[in-house]
Amino acid sequence: MGDGQWVVHNHCGPGGDGVGFGDQNLLNNHFTKHNREFSPPFADAGEYENAAVDFMTQGERPGLHEGPRWSDAATLRVDDSTGWFGVIRNGKITTFFIPDPAINGGFSPVDYFLNQIDDLLF
Repeated sequence: MGDGQWVVHNHCGPGGDGVGFGDQNLLNNHFTKHNREFSPPFADAGEYENAAVDFMTQGERPGLHEGPRWSDAATLRVDDSTGWFGVIRNGKITTFFIPDPAINGGFSPVDYFLNQIDDLLF
């Protein structure tokens, strides 16, 4: 192996750490449905999940916004520069995608986020 830092995630399935999508079927379904929204697309479902985990677990920073949706005890996040949007509930990621204004009433990813949260945390 070459020089550098390597990060390996093991989230779903037997022996996984429990962070990530709730199960392999949910991960595969969301990867198939949403992967084309990312540029470039992720190579596989594992890479997609790793990006989702990194996004949903990173610390507060400029351009990243988070808020609760109390109706289902979920935490939602959006990045105002990439449009990445994710939802985590009960410690599991339930979705990760880029909201498309053409199919969600013309709302930008940030407006889509703001319409779903009950309070803006950061």
